[in-house]
Amino acid sequence: MALTLALAAGAGPAAQDRPAPAPEAPPVRQVVGTITGTVHDGLKKPIVGCMVQLTSRGQDGMLRVTGSDEKGHYVFKDLPAGTYDIEVGTAEDLTRRKERIEVKPPFRNIVDFEIGPRTEGQGRQDLSTALLTEALKKAAAGRPGPGGAAAPADPAGTVPVRGTFVDARKRPIPEVSVMLLSLEGKGTFQDFSGMDGTFSLPAVPPGRYRVLVASPGYVSIDLKAVDVSPAKGLNLSLSLVDYPLNFKGRTEDRLPPEEPLPVPSESRPESR
Repeated sequence: MALTLALAAGAGPAAQDRPAPAPEAPPVRQVVGTITGTVHDGLKKPIVGCMVQLTSRGQDGMLRVTGSDEKGHYVFKDLPAGTYDIEVGTAEDLTRRKERIEVKPPFRNIVDFEIGPRTEGQGRQDLSTALLTEALKKAAAGRPGPGGAAAPADPAGTVPVRGTFVDARKRPIPEVSVMLLSLEGKGTFQDFSGMDGTFSLPAVPPGRYRVLVASPGYVSIDLKAVDVSPAKGLNLSLSLVDYPLNFKGRTEDRLPPEEPLPVPSESRPESR
């Protein structure tokens, strides 16, 4: 017993000199904000299928896009603090824009839009419909390889264009057609999202493009003019909205009707 006490007493100072383990730092929680609102007409009726585009004044090359649902509602979540611009567009080419929206997490910004009746721009909508129809035909005929482009480009001086497609529940959407049509005569580029909802066009010349996004079952998106930065390219984050049942839009957005397969007839042995 005396030997045991002596050993314990000798070990005491050494244990006191040993530094205590540092407490683990709690995980840093990112505080983010939200911008939400509704799009309605002059009679306060919701407008379905509007394109809602969010750009940040502090994040070069980042663009978020969604659409208004059957209640005219839209939402952008997980926004870092900063200043943002929002542009809303309809199928008739009417647009509204609100700038310098200050997001101060964790608060929520409510930004509503009122859009009047159609006045002009029907011709450009017809062009959009034709281009989207052609994109869906290409998707049905056969998907190009990753980064496929309809017009070849010189790799020198090009930048990547990447993006992610998710639904309202943040689930990835595969086989979404995305087309970039140059407004400066630099070609047309197309790709399709993979199983993880992402797409990539690795070599796109910088400039201004029209971006057409189409996927059966979702309201299509038509971005009239998007800048591909010569420094960072373009990073798209798109949240697609389900095609509402009461929305009288373009038939190519809807899922094809299911047709039952014929029941195979049983082969009977020939009688001799």
